[in-house]
Amino acid sequence: MAGTKSGSGFVYRVEANGKGYIVTNHHVVEDAENNINVTFFINGKPVRVSATVKGEDIYSDLAVLEVDNIPSEAKPLLIGDSTRLLVGEPVYAIGNPFGLEGSMTSGIVSQVGRVLRLSELGVPEPWGKYSIVDIIQFDAAVNPGNSGGPLLNSLGEVVGVTFAIETAEGVRAFIGIGYAIPSIIMKRVVNVLIENGTYKHPWMGIMYDASYIGGVLVKEVDKDGPSYGKLKPGDVIVEFNNHTINRAEDLVIYLERYKSPGEAISLKVKRDGEFEYVTVILGERPE
Repeated sequence: MAGTKSGSGFVYRVEANGKGYIVTNHHVVEDAENNINVTFFINGKPVRVSATVKGEDIYSDLAVLEVDNIPSEAKPLLIGDSTRLLVGEPVYAIGNPFGLEGSMTSGIVSQVGRVLRLSELGVPEPWGKYSIVDIIQFDAAVNPGNSGGPLLNSLGEVVGVTFAIETAEGVRAFIGIGYAIPSIIMKRVVNVLIENGTYKHPWMGIMYDASYIGGVLVKEVDKDGPSYGKLKPGDVIVEFNNHTINRAEDLVIYLERYKSPGEAISLKVKRDGEFEYVTVILGERPE
């Protein structure tokens, strides 16, 4: 419980000194001011301990809680590889929907690689103009209170972190579409949050046409961004680091999975009917 809000989470790491780190969602602990209690259910009995926010990242909706004396029975979950998930594969969501602790539901992976703008999730500007990428869509029933809970594969490994559901006007129940942050991005973000408290996302400084197929059609180039003077509106990025691009999501997912500010990315660009090669040094996503 964070202030008046409640959600779910799971043990990610336990140190030799008994200090533990728990993964949950940013929106669960947002504005909690460290007024956070974590309840473990051990042998069927609740054990409540206090926690502090070690780090949080609005762009991936992830947060890490630090517990000084985690119960010895609380063990880290195994982390799986979300890049190996297949559509139709069974998955299991664990959490506390409506405060019903330790609930498990089952379903399948409906799709992978979804991209959602943060504004669609109620995040205000300036953060809302960016997207959460590489999202897992699944149909295991989740509801308010599941946020921050693990999405498991059939091996019991964490392949995602539940963070949102699709809703319909006038319907206040789960309608069969849940979303989870994939483990490949979760690990990347969480490890840095534990060390530094904040996470820096890579940034190219371009706006693109999300409906374009066959590459990334550049619509705008930020004059303060790293692509200024190298890309221009109307360019179509068809390759990055020798990987062919079919849709814009291919590029943004690659950046979030594997790249950091200060690193270079090589682009093959179609401009005025000709191909050119440019290198962009990625910047840090501004707020």
